[in-house]
Amino acid sequence: MARRDVDATLVVAVSGLLFSGLVWWRSWLVPYTTWARISFPTYAVACVVAWMVIRRGGETAAKAGVAALLVVGTVAAPLVALLANSGPRSSVSAQSEVIVIEQAARTFGHGRNPYRALDRSPEFDRLEQITQDHFPYLPLMTTLGVGRLVTTSAWGDLRVVVGLGWLLIAAGLAWRKQSARSRFCVLLAAAGPVALFATTGGDDLVVVAVVLAGMAAAHSRSWVRAGLVLGVALALKQTAWPVVAVSLLWLWRAHGWRVAAKVGSIATALAAAVVAPFLVWDFRAAWDDLVTFPLHGSHREVVNSPTVGGLIAKALGMDESTLSRFMMVAIVVAVAVVVTRVSLPTVWHGASVGAAALGAIVLLSPGVRPGLLIYPVVIVAWAVFEIREEKATSTPPKRGALGGPGRI
Repeated sequence: MARRDVDATLVVAVSGLLFSGLVWWRSWLVPYTTWARISFPTYAVACVVAWMVIRRGGETAAKAGVAALLVVGTVAAPLVALLANSGPRSSVSAQSEVIVIEQAARTFGHGRNPYRALDRSPEFDRLEQITQDHFPYLPLMTTLGVGRLVTTSAWGDLRVVVGLGWLLIAAGLAWRKQSARSRFCVLLAAAGPVALFATTGGDDLVVVAVVLAGMAAAHSRSWVRAGLVLGVALALKQTAWPVVAVSLLWLWRAHGWRVAAKVGSIATALAAAVVAPFLVWDFRAAWDDLVTFPLHGSHREVVNSPTVGGLIAKALGMDESTLSRFMMVAIVVAVAVVVTRVSLPTVWHGASVGAAALGAIVLLSPGVRPGLLIYPVVIVAWAVFEIREEKATSTPPKRGALGGPGRI
């Protein structure tokens, strides 16, 4: 095993130790602190073991053991602890996103519009009034909460869908022949922010995974599949739109307008087929939940925003809603200029630009949750890996002095 792989494990362990310690110290959310209390000692032990492996030369078995320890201790164990402490309803200590999505699935399953009013439940009644009034996700997001229509046990919990699904994806990739990709996937699954979202039911992790699948399909030039997968991402959550838009711009530059139009039309048609019925059902309710509420309209007052945008709004004395719109438009224009003027060799370069743009929107727009930084973190990390792998596989072998293959 190459030493750089073991060093990557140590980097994940050390960064996870710092991240979990920060979450334990600063967060007031019960799911987050529960994750941190279990993950912190796991990362600490992994740091020690990974350092010992480096000192001894980096054995393959030891590396696999550290990876298994990280995934089990930072994803599986915290998820089991959260579900065990949640009672028979298994949503009592869940964060608001989990409860809202499950209630939306219940509401729609009973034939009612989730954008008008969500069904009531003991868990739902504990949320703040502002959260009870809105379902700020696109209709396809309700599919993550379908388990609640089937059973009230832990197996129907949205956190099981996200956490177990993420572990299965990591395990599936780990069994592939491409060992470098397997190691990267396992380490990414155990990285601090990713493990936290996989454990607490972060819906954004699902959206990120779908976006990456669409990027992979576009990279392999499977245009129809890319359009279908990206359409699913567009119908899940609005945060996928910037990354998909930039990727379509890259397709236009790299493969021509016909390919970009084909992928874009398939993705848009699929998303429209999902969203349009709800707009027809009750346009005002859907608009309020999907557009006005996320952009912090007049009905919502955003205070003590932890983002750079919040500080800018206070310094300039501007309305936060107006500044949010201005920042988003400015960033979109800047990204469009970059994509159309700068050479981006692969779709992964385009996806990185889109993810970075979303990260800038998160940092600069007042009131936007910092948790959305999971998009640039995961997408850029995956893109960098794919770009390096492509360069490694396309590099011609070294040649000797007489023109024959050189010794390695």
